[in-house]
Amino acid sequence: MCEEIKKSPVLSSLFIGVALIVSACVLGTAYMWNGAQAVKALEVTGSATQMVKADSATLHSSFARIVTLDQIKSGYADMKSDEALVTKFFATQGVKSEELTIAPVSMNVYYENNNQGGPTKYNLQQDVTLQTTDLAKADKIAKSFQTLIDQGVIFSTNPVEYYYSKLPDRSQLVAKEVGTISR
Repeated sequence: MCEEIKKSPVLSSLFIGVALIVSACVLGTAYMWNGAQAVKALEVTGSATQMVKADSATLHSSFARIVTLDQIKSGYADMKSDEALVTKFFATQGVKSEELTIAPVSMNVYYENNNQGGPTKYNLQQDVTLQTTDLAKADKIAKSFQTLIDQGVIFSTNPVEYYYSKLPDRSQLVAKEVGTISR
């Protein structure tokens, strides 16, 4: 019979087709019993949002003097006077000393760009940072620097930055509710 199968192309094709179908059924059944049982976990990814209320605020500001080389000494004296006015201003606003940081004087050089070779000028500046948990106080102070300007202090400020410090606590809460968090 093997000789007849070798000689007949139709019978050999039929034999090969039946063998392929039987092997596909055997492999499919083996996968269903072994492969499907191996997957026992479900992995879910996604995102969620939750409204939080800021619990601290930071206000960055600075005051400065522009002087020429022969005015540097008096410029530093003016900066010391301005620092006293700034410190007094924040104290009258109810700011505690530990909430306020005043950096040392920094000096930047810039040159006049004119045809007469104008003098070099120096920008003396001190940065002031207020960090507080009283959000209303920070907002009020950010809008009330006019009194310093009226006293001759060249004062500038940035918008209040609000922060929420308990984000690590929130991720632990989510991890307990969901199970695990992929990072």
